[in-house]
Amino acid sequence: MCCKIQMYEVCTILPPHHSNTTMRITLALSLVAIISFTSCEKKQSDSCASSIQLSLDNDSPKAGETATISVSRQGENDVYHWDGPSLHELNQSDKLYLTDLKVSQRGWYYCTADNIDCNTSISDSIYLDVQLAQEEAACAPDKNEATGNAIPDVVFTRVTKGMDPTWNGLALEAYGEYGYPPFEVLFNSYNGNKEPEDGVYTTIGIMSFNMFDEPDAISVSFIYSSMYFHSTEGQKVYVKHVNGKLQVVFCDMAFGGDVPGARCTANITEL
Repeated sequence: MCCKIQMYEVCTILPPHHSNTTMRITLALSLVAIISFTSCEKKQSDSCASSIQLSLDNDSPKAGETATISVSRQGENDVYHWDGPSLHELNQSDKLYLTDLKVSQRGWYYCTADNIDCNTSISDSIYLDVQLAQEEAACAPDKNEATGNAIPDVVFTRVTKGMDPTWNGLALEAYGEYGYPPFEVLFNSYNGNKEPEDGVYTTIGIMSFNMFDEPDAISVSFIYSSMYFHSTEGQKVYVKHVNGKLQVVFCDMAFGGDVPGARCTANITEL
């Protein structure tokens, strides 16, 4: 804020013996004008931020947890723009609250503070590394064995990892001694051939993924006696690496398909 002081010159003819008095009055008025101008002048830097910095209360939250991104330095009357994975928000808050986090919300978050009064636009960014939920499996089946009410107990003698050419996703395929029954664990095809991360995955109800499925979505299916079985939606699958080999465990999983009420427990480990 600036103050403009108008100065007016007034000429008065005084006798010679008044000259000292006139000089003293003129000097006093000048000092008053300088003091008044200095006291009402406000520098822009006093109220306008030159930078902002973002911080996280939890930079590596698990899926389902919460995180808050805060602006640590802001100016008066700032308007905040927040951008990130599937996010574009304009509000007056210097905090961004993220609840019930999904793995798809992993990524860079950007905040821009605009201030019309200061004629400024300043920004900063921060990375939110959302992790898969971590849990121990509720069961402990033997390595490469499957049991259930729709199939006989089976020991897998061949377990391979590779890209499924039909569904274009990374798959873990398991076969019994005579190649039967074949089991397939299919990871979200939108992840490409990226090695799966350790953690808890959630089943979908079909083998075909879409762009809105979470990165930790997974499909489990098998064929037995010419009948097709597929995991029903919303069940947990426990994925981890053991001695560098990919392992998948599921417990009493419900399967839809040709036999209603089919359930199965299995440990499928890459050989």
